[in-house]
Amino acid sequence: MELLHSLRILCEYHRRSQLHIPALDRLLNIFTQPSRASQQPPEQDTHTPQQYGPEGAHAPPAKAKPAVIEITGTSPFSGKTHLLYYITAVAILPTELNGVFLNGKGGAVVVLDTDSRFDVPRLKQVMKYFIRARYLEVGALFIDEDGLEDLMRHALLHVHIYRPQSPASLVATLEAIPSYLLYSAKEHFSSGRALEAVLLDSVSAFIYQDRGIESTDSNPNCNPGNPFAKRYQDIVRGLRALQQTFKCVIVATAWGLFPCHSERQIYTKKPPPPSFRPHLPAVWTSFCTLRLIVTRDAVAKFGPGMSAEEALKDTAARQEVVDRGGFSGWVDQGWGSDEWSEETREALKRVKGGGFFWFRIVEDGVVIED
Repeated sequence: MELLHSLRILCEYHRRSQLHIPALDRLLNIFTQPSRASQQPPEQDTHTPQQYGPEGAHAPPAKAKPAVIEITGTSPFSGKTHLLYYITAVAILPTELNGVFLNGKGGAVVVLDTDSRFDVPRLKQVMKYFIRARYLEVGALFIDEDGLEDLMRHALLHVHIYRPQSPASLVATLEAIPSYLLYSAKEHFSSGRALEAVLLDSVSAFIYQDRGIESTDSNPNCNPGNPFAKRYQDIVRGLRALQQTFKCVIVATAWGLFPCHSERQIYTKKPPPPSFRPHLPAVWTSFCTLRLIVTRDAVAKFGPGMSAEEALKDTAARQEVVDRGGFSGWVDQGWGSDEWSEETREALKRVKGGGFFWFRIVEDGVVIED
């Protein structure tokens, strides 16, 4: 009985800790996990069996939604890809190392690098910084450099990077990944690992190619007059198939093209943060479970009446802010938030950070604050 109880607790932890990154998991769970309040059945006689359906006492428990995250940046250098480096590091590193708890997942990752910006040396740097930070937290003696290099080299074997150069090649890649991972064990090293995440950087890369192509599809169910929408329908179909097969998290970055402001305000203490109107077809926006926006924290501008001497005095303080590498992220509460349930709104208000999270990008790595 104790063993089953421990197993249940472990399964519950992994179900609610999908990325093993607390600041992001808290937000993701609001949109993927059904609220416990909504799952409580009404009071009934304990001898009466539970009944479901139209004539039953209550509906069956709600199922968790697939974990699909879109990360939109307010500018080209807003930290989107560095978040992917961090997510990758946690996904491929082991749970523990020499008795030190790393909180890694020991899995594999697929990266679809459509922007050709995913930098493996930088990923390795982020991994090394992540491991060192865990050792410093517990005051443990660090492993030797050779041992660290071997660990990272082995972990990086489980990052499978594809660089499709067109919408058609992206769709073809998505269709080919299951066969590669499942049926070609001799060609890769991840056959014994779970696929933890599929990272698409970025989903906006081919929008101008798509808008320029002509329609040749005669299938009315795919809207032949809009090949742009059909292409994203194919992309979503491929990603959904991967997620259904491997039970993995999908994280995609996107460009922030059209800023907008919502009349609905969830964050009551101050005006709502910026939002962006989706520039991709509805088939994509409806596929995403959680939309996040990230930006680099701005340094205050010089005042109009500031003298040169005063500006020089502030130089050191301003440089310190820049070196700190501060970035902010938040749940996009604008476009599409009208469809949120009241429970989701209340959960977003109560969650630690109030829907915000913060991270730092420094020379040696990335830190996501908790």
